[in-house]
Amino acid sequence: MKFKFEEIYDVIKAEIRSLPSGTRLPRVRDLMSEHEAAQITIQKVLDRLEEENLISRHTGRGIFKSDGKRGVKIPVQKKILLALPMHPSPFFDSFVNSFLNITREGSCTPAITRYNVFEPIDRWIPGNAKYDGIIIIPPGIQLKMEMLNEFSKLECPMVVVDRYFNGLDFDCVCTDNLAGGALAAEHFRKISCKKTAVLVAEPEVSTVMDRATSFSRQMRLYGFDEPIIINANTEIGEFSSKKAYEALTSYVKKNGVSFNGIFCVSDPCALGAMKALHDLKINIPQDVSVIGYDDMVFSEFFHPSLTTVRQDIEKIARMSIDIIDRKFNGGKEKTYQLLVSPELIVRESTLEVKDGKK
Repeated sequence: MKFKFEEIYDVIKAEIRSLPSGTRLPRVRDLMSEHEAAQITIQKVLDRLEEENLISRHTGRGIFKSDGKRGVKIPVQKKILLALPMHPSPFFDSFVNSFLNITREGSCTPAITRYNVFEPIDRWIPGNAKYDGIIIIPPGIQLKMEMLNEFSKLECPMVVVDRYFNGLDFDCVCTDNLAGGALAAEHFRKISCKKTAVLVAEPEVSTVMDRATSFSRQMRLYGFDEPIIINANTEIGEFSSKKAYEALTSYVKKNGVSFNGIFCVSDPCALGAMKALHDLKINIPQDVSVIGYDDMVFSEFFHPSLTTVRQDIEKIARMSIDIIDRKFNGGKEKTYQLLVSPELIVRESTLEVKDGKK
């Protein structure tokens, strides 16, 4: 009978033998999870594999399969810059966390800069450093061709996140926001919310408006009432929760509540909407169901917890880094324009309408 250490050693050794030299292996914590083993057991296995010259461990870079003779030539350490606007955003924070976690896994050195959206674009990227790739999260404004032309002057691979450039020669990764808006509409149909509103409390960029227009179009296709559009006219850097609260409060005081479901184009927008409804003595979800967009980390801690359309930010970050990696390794001729599918996360802020009433 083999001890657990020996069983894990045999399995990992067999897997390593099937890999080409230089392949990066899973992290220690991933091996611990996969084999349901303690860290000391995995470290002992790796020590033995390294003694046999089957692997090579490099601090800060990872574990790689050795060639069995001369060690292993580890990948070149690429330096990737993430450039994002200076104003705060839960989306930005989540992306930064994913970016840092992913770059720690491989042969990338991360760098982060926050730019002032009101400065010339050529100042957004620090000029003194040399980067092997740049990921840009644009500001909350529509990107004009002159902005894109400035981006194209960068002398290294560049990926734009949270925008989709159909027909333009720019690499980009973005959530499929048209699909996201349709998911929200489909959920309202399932719970019989036929009278709805859309609350727009983010700057009116294409990604945000795609959510709103797709939602409205889908509700019309279902044969339901045209959704009411409540626009907070939010500018760059303004607090979207506060703008949502003010816009919805003002609308309800003037017009009453003629809807039983409201789709908010972001989770911070939904937070403001829920506070407004609470202060107006309108119950969620008994009177009005609320759907957000993002699935930020705090969404499940709303009261009630928020039904929302989830953006897979970790996947967006990983795909962005992968594009830069491909370009760095010679695939510069191809343009990558990738859409990531969203997912509806159903929680407590939505409730089925019974007998046409809420």
